Amino acid sequence: MPTNDAALTDAERKSAVFSERLICVAVDANNSKFWHGYVLPDGYAAEYGRVGESPATIRRPMDESSARKKVESETRKRLNYKPPKKEPYVRQRTIESTSSVNKSSAGGKVANGQLRNVAVQQIKTSGNPELKKLIEWLADVNIHAITSNTNIQYDTSSGTFSTPLGIVTADGITDARTLLVDIGDCVAHGDLDSDKVKRTIGDYLKIIPQDVGRARNWHKTLFASSDSVRKQNDLLDSLDASVQQVMSTPTNKKQAKKTEVVFNVALDLVTDGKILDQVKRKYSSSKGSHYDVATLDVKRIFKVAISTVKDAFEKHGKKVGNVKQLWHGTKASNLLSILKGGLVIPPASSSHCTGRYFADGLYFSDQSTKSIRYATNAWGYGGRTDRTFMFLCEVAMGREYIPSGGFSRLPGGYDSCFAKAGQSGVANNEMIVYSVNQANLIYLIEFTPHGR
Repeated sequence: MPTNDAALTDAERKSAVFSERLICVAVDANNSKFWHGYVLPDGYAAEYGRVGESPATIRRPMDESSARKKVESETRKRLNYKPPKKEPYVRQRTIESTSSVNKSSAGGKVANGQLRNVAVQQIKTSGNPELKKLIEWLADVNIHAITSNTNIQYDTSSGTFSTPLGIVTADGITDARTLLVDIGDCVAHGDLDSDKVKRTIGDYLKIIPQDVGRARNWHKTLFASSDSVRKQNDLLDSLDASVQQVMSTPTNKKQAKKTEVVFNVALDLVTDGKILDQVKRKYSSSKGSHYDVATLDVKRIFKVAISTVKDAFEKHGKKVGNVKQLWHGTKASNLLSILKGGLVIPPASSSHCTGRYFADGLYFSDQSTKSIRYATNAWGYGGRTDRTFMFLCEVAMGREYIPSGGFSRLPGGYDSCFAKAGQSGVANNEMIVYSVNQANLIYLIEFTPHGR
């Protein structure tokens, strides 16, 4: 029952000596709600409501012992609800970013450094002001792409992304990825009405709370297509990065000195005319006539050196042999993550999550406009800006497998896949390797529409 009690402040949540955080999601019952109980210095308090909406608040003055018993009693009651009359709640697997409550399970305090500040400070640029502006822009576009298309929140004071109910725990994200694979399979087969997929979606949102509105059948809007599944996969990547930042944050100056560097990469603006001409010729020679990218011109070229990636390629990748220079396009919102640790093969993902026709791997092309088309929606999931980016990489292809169509696993005896246009069920050449050690980033190229 609604109350007129004053809403809790962040300071009050931080003052709590004990708390419980529950969530209930059921597709058929049109449920997506939460309940948070607190033991405050002046008594018992609870917040409840639908995820993403302003909560109702209950306050009851009482001593600490009575308040704890009240929280525990209300928690047990909700955990033991019996369907179909009432759907049971489960404990949230989130870290409350505005609270220090239950820090032992949260894994530490939220980080203090902003994302853009950390990137600017740690990415080596030789003091070039142009590169500093580029890094700031990449940080901003990363934040914008996530927050403008979802109800995921970004905390500028902590540099972290979170759901409306907090930052998801690491094991929660791992389980969510597994659930998303099953959801992706159902979406691909047009199955959003079975009890199984409804339960799976409910379990997913119990881990990754989101505002789904009040309309019935909201699950069909949230997972309308395979593209919707990919958006959720991108969210998991961002939330994963945030929880790692939280877990590794030092609690004192002594620990801070031992904190691992986030960005171990150097960027340099290329001014060598020979290199500029070489890259521009390579781009132009494999440039197609696709209307959406045909007018893009090379604006600037940056040399990239990620020491761990380069070392792994030199030690392991080059031994595979058959090294080629290939293109890799990606959204600008992904660039900062790539500069942090190189290209990654998404874990525990189905083809419906990643759109991988030739199994999970690193995808490249020797045709520039094939790769750059992956980069044209820089501001998230469909928008365009005048700034588009693509990597030129050295890729150790080794022994190449030429398929006649898609597959889920590379056959034995091969090091890579060369999907040929007109022969492998694709319109443009695609080259795929299945070990991150077989690829090294050489240049980051910025493109802009002709005449700008």
